[in-house]
Amino acid sequence: MIIIKKFKKAGYTLMEVVAASAVLAVGMTGAVSLSTSIMAQEEITWRVAVARNYQENAVRLWQLGLTPAEVLNLVPSTTGTGMLPHIVADITLTPGSTADEDSLGTMESATCDVTLNSAGFSDAGAGHTNSVTAYRPFLK
Repeated sequence: MIIIKKFKKAGYTLMEVVAASAVLAVGMTGAVSLSTSIMAQEEITWRVAVARNYQENAVRLWQLGLTPAEVLNLVPSTTGTGMLPHIVADITLTPGSTADEDSLGTMESATCDVTLNSAGFSDAGAGHTNSVTAYRPFLK
């Protein structure tokens, strides 16, 4: 008596390989796209943080009693070298009028505007101006 054993071939069909490759390609494309957008968002967030820090330092110097001209001479220049000119396009410190805020006495006010540089920064926020109004006790 002859016994014939049927061997089942182990393997994948061409259609299964093509389908698995397509799923893998879609997943990898999504991962690359996500990592690119995360890196761009990280760059934007870093630039905005540097600009806001620069603005806050200028405002704090004004609150310590310096004039706007002295403040702008003291903070780093936005036209010099380094990374700051690539981040901040312009800063202005405009003294306002005196104010009587909530019965705290007479106070001076100033508005500090920082504009983000749009060169090499075409994403959201480029050219955006952030404005902060600060108060200090009347010094004169």
